[in-house]
Amino acid sequence: MTCCAHCGVDDDAPDPTDPDGKQWQPDMQLVAAVLAQPRPIRTLASKFDKAWVVAALREDGYSADDIADRLRCSLRAVRTLLADPATKAFRLFFREANTFAEELRLTQHELHVRTVDLAEASVMATEMKAQRDRMIDAAMVGEPVRVCRRAGHVMDRYNTYTDPSTGKTSCRLCRYNATRRARGLPEITELFQLSTAATVAACDTSRAAAGTAPAVTTAHRPR
Repeated sequence: MTCCAHCGVDDDAPDPTDPDGKQWQPDMQLVAAVLAQPRPIRTLASKFDKAWVVAALREDGYSADDIADRLRCSLRAVRTLLADPATKAFRLFFREANTFAEELRLTQHELHVRTVDLAEASVMATEMKAQRDRMIDAAMVGEPVRVCRRAGHVMDRYNTYTDPSTGKTSCRLCRYNATRRARGLPEITELFQLSTAATVAACDTSRAAAGTAPAVTTAHRPR
């Protein structure tokens, strides 16, 4: 039984080009071609091609009237194809493919964020190790260990900013965290606080072994 003479949708007659559907393969460019330029449905030789196009357009948000207008066929033909089991299977495929693509996009984004965070953490760990070594060396020769009042960052010559106009000193890491807050990024204060506490403890141990008292001073709060 043919739905209408000009649309070529036949539910009962077998498709000679696709015996039992075993040799049919989807044309990934077919939907794009139909979206680029309306194409009469009768030009689609396979009933599975028709079901594929109708399913794709329906999942893209096109109504049955829009599909009928784009495929130059009757509304009844479109509704007949929408009720076809092949079209239902194709619609399910498109939904799963869209869901998978969205999950993949989110996973790639999270991977990128974690990769950036890991790179930053690796750089910070290297810097903290070098800072710890410098503090231990300073403690061994009797130099005082200064930390900032705001977050407890070590105020050595690498982490101390001196304003050329006023001569006031401030913590570079605190300034860096202020920039991160402005960009909506998490602060790194806790990491450095933990590292500073461990470093000061190591300095105290070294000074105790050398027979001198711990010398930890607090720098002025940065403006």
